[in-house]
Amino acid sequence: MVAWSLLVAVLLLTPGDTELSAPQWLATFTVTGGDKLIHGLLFLTQAALLERAWPRSTSPPTRAWLAVLVALLYGLALEGAQEMVPGRGWQWSDVLADGVGAALWPLFAAWRRA
Repeated sequence: MVAWSLLVAVLLLTPGDTELSAPQWLATFTVTGGDKLIHGLLFLTQAALLERAWPRSTSPPTRAWLAVLVALLYGLALEGAQEMVPGRGWQWSDVLADGVGAALWPLFAAWRRA
């Protein structure tokens, strides 16, 4: 979970560089909202790993929703930190994508337990 959190931080806090040219498929993917899908998947995974790290004395649904809360707070913190990174900045749409991705975890976990 710690390694994943560090990976997410590195990905979201890497300075933007307009001089690098991305392959056309990647540029198209990002422009068409693919970066939001990536944000969602990163934070879905973040919530899943956080739930697994939570003490087992807490009920599974409570663990899952607490993991969502912590993942969302982490996403908010990273978005805020992007304000200090050249070429990056705060985007509400990224926060929304992070939150949606994290909030999908308890639904998936409940479906998996059923």
